[in-house]
Amino acid sequence: MRFIILYEEHFEQDVPSLHTFHAVKQLERLTVLDGFQQYNKDENHFPSAAFGCYRSYVTHLHTLEDDIPEIDAKQHDTVYEQSIN
Repeated sequence: MRFIILYEEHFEQDVPSLHTFHAVKQLERLTVLDGFQQYNKDENHFPSAAFGCYRSYVTHLHTLEDDIPEIDAKQHDTVYEQSIN
């Protein structure tokens, strides 16, 4: 959530759909800004860890799409929940 707010405040544009690699790339731009390393350190590396989990989540969704080509965006959460149960 913080990444989205920081992105929108810094770049003055909305974040694209969060389920896409495009969004991952856009949000990743925050990690190279001046001050991010210190912010990350001050927050005990939570921001970079959270971003890594988010990137893994998007990758997992796209892996599911590759395995099940007919999947649509509304089915993502259902398929993900089934895959972890």
